[in-house]
Amino acid sequence: MYGRRIHEAYNSLGDGTISFVGVLRTHSGQYRLVYEDYVNLAPYDGYIELLDGPNKGYSYKVEILDHVDYGSGPEFIISDGSPTLYAPNEYGRLVCQWREVRSGR
Repeated sequence: MYGRRIHEAYNSLGDGTISFVGVLRTHSGQYRLVYEDYVNLAPYDGYIELLDGPNKGYSYKVEILDHVDYGSGPEFIISDGSPTLYAPNEYGRLVCQWREVRSGR
């Protein structure tokens, strides 16, 4: 997976918005992954769109937790977003490394 994650802070506490646009490659094809939401409202609402194959163009609503650390390093968790009293139905869990780039504004 690769893409661009932008955190736009409104104040010194880090409150603001998170947005991501990227491509996820799996054995079943390539997907566009897009989400945007307020920092304090995780999991973030987004969607995955299939970019190739027989179902090209189909999109699915997903929820994203994008900087969760359970001890093995930051993880990126993609789930179906269905309301549940149990653990979410996960589509994928990836260990991630964010490279911070400052815009110089």
